Amino acid sequence: MAAHTADTGVGFPATFPGASGGAAVTHADAVLRASEERLRVAEERFRALVEQLPLVVYVDAIDDESSNIYSSPQVEAMLGYPLDEWKRDRELFVRILHPEDRETVLDAHRRAHEGDGLSLEYRLIARDGSVVWVHDEARTILGPSGVPVALQGYLLDVTEKREAEERLRHQAFHDPLTGLPNRALFKQRVEEAIARSGPGGPGVAVLILDIDDFKTVNDRFGHMDADAVLYDVGSRLRVALPPTVTVARIGGDEFAALVESDDPGGDAGKAAGAVCEALRAPTQMAGVEIFVTASVGVATGDDVDGVFRRADLAMYRAKANGKAQSVVYDRSLDDAVGERLALLGELRRARVEEEFVLHYQPVVDLQTGAVVGAEALLRWAHPTRGIVAPNDFVPIAEESGLIVPLGCWVLQEACNQLAAWRASEPAARALHMSVNVSARQLQATAFVDEVRAALATAGLEPQALVLEITEAAVVHDPASAAEMLAALRSMGVGLVLDDFGTGYSSLAMLDALPFDGMKLDRTSVMRIGDSGGAVPLVRAIVDLGRALGLSLVAEGIESEHQLAELRRLGVREGQGFRFARPLPASGFEELLREGVVPGCAPVRGAAGGRRHAREQLSRASRPVERPKV
Repeated sequence: MAAHTADTGVGFPATFPGASGGAAVTHADAVLRASEERLRVAEERFRALVEQLPLVVYVDAIDDESSNIYSSPQVEAMLGYPLDEWKRDRELFVRILHPEDRETVLDAHRRAHEGDGLSLEYRLIARDGSVVWVHDEARTILGPSGVPVALQGYLLDVTEKREAEERLRHQAFHDPLTGLPNRALFKQRVEEAIARSGPGGPGVAVLILDIDDFKTVNDRFGHMDADAVLYDVGSRLRVALPPTVTVARIGGDEFAALVESDDPGGDAGKAAGAVCEALRAPTQMAGVEIFVTASVGVATGDDVDGVFRRADLAMYRAKANGKAQSVVYDRSLDDAVGERLALLGELRRARVEEEFVLHYQPVVDLQTGAVVGAEALLRWAHPTRGIVAPNDFVPIAEESGLIVPLGCWVLQEACNQLAAWRASEPAARALHMSVNVSARQLQATAFVDEVRAALATAGLEPQALVLEITEAAVVHDPASAAEMLAALRSMGVGLVLDDFGTGYSSLAMLDALPFDGMKLDRTSVMRIGDSGGAVPLVRAIVDLGRALGLSLVAEGIESEHQLAELRRLGVREGQGFRFARPLPASGFEELLREGVVPGCAPVRGAAGGRRHAREQLSRASRPVERPKV
């Protein structure tokens, strides 16, 4: 029986010999097989494409166990689990969810099973224990009846992106040098601590630490070595303070600490003591042993801005009190700030020639008792406050810049007074005048011209003027200062390094800058006690000055014993309350007429006071050759 055929309309029979045993294959079977082949090829191409993607493609059934229908083999490279284990172990996915993310992820999957889809990032624990961040993106597949039957999506490894974000986040909230929290993060921690304390709670305590004279360290040793000091300070604070205390670097040379406890005030006091103790040991810097100290302000409170402000006020009071100490805020500090602002306003409005006056402290030949010089010291005769102490207004004038015009007036007035004394008092003809120069004045380009003009107006030779310059005034810009001092020295003006022995870099300055002399600081003179000889430091400073060919003046001499020791060490000139306090011009004139100051009887065999004064003036006019050390 012939087989039934049908016209297919496409030019080939409806039946044709089969490949197996000659069995006939219908047209429908051929179409089906061709479709299956095309599907197989397309599936292989799709699978090859999927398995080359840098992610894991998955299909999970929406059933009670979220059975895995398909996962691409990249899962092993991502998480370390073979594909067969990943598909076989139905609890594996739940087990390797990071504990902190587990509930969030499972809840998101439950919502996805209801048709919401899925898009979130979370952590998985790989076989080797490492943490892998993944981005999970999936959509819900609906069955014929519109019911969700599967979840189709992918897992993308975003660990590097997350780590980069974390690094950026860390950099945004941490100091790159010390690794400590920065100001923004510290403030956030304070806010959080205050919130935990709650209304009526104990609040928190904040310590603000400012390294004393750090700019001197920076200028002397350079930024890299100074950064090493900051790193060392940060490390010491971390070790010295308990883990419950947040330590931060909130500025260039400023650190802070947050104390959160039931007794923040008491614990903050202990923390401040620990900080000072931690900084007590010296630091090695470029082969030099230096001591770093800090001024610490402590305040408690339950408002962020307020506690910061109060701690700042306490820190500045610690600096004003002499540095290297801690101060706890009290209400009087607010009064002091108001007083400072009021004084600044009055200083701006002050009439210089009417309200300011110079007093003069004699510089004495320690061997003869003769007055050989005078140091001009500024006083403010306030119309309502009376005499305002220099310590109360000079720092304000320095910070505000008012010291520049005020210093110019002092320079001219002192020169005029010396010229007047020389004209009327024979004992003053060899006298020199010492004037203090501020950092702001030394930075002014017109300063050399101002000095030249003051001398010319008073009719004085340059050798009659001695400018006293502190180390702090020079270190701001050593190169510019050296140029300025060289110009003054070539003019013939005397230059003295003031307050020698209180800074980091005086030795280098004495060797590099054209100083004629140095002034032994009163704190060094005070080391000479009443029961023993001069301490080694004072002796070393005197020997150094002698080796460099520098004249030496000791200030702050108050006792007979200090005078005797300085004489024994060979110090030629000095000043202090032992001889006279700073005097108005009329009082200084009376002292000149007496010839020898009280409290400084001439040493037997010493040259006469006026004769030695003439020798001093002659020596000051000659350049000094200084040996190198």
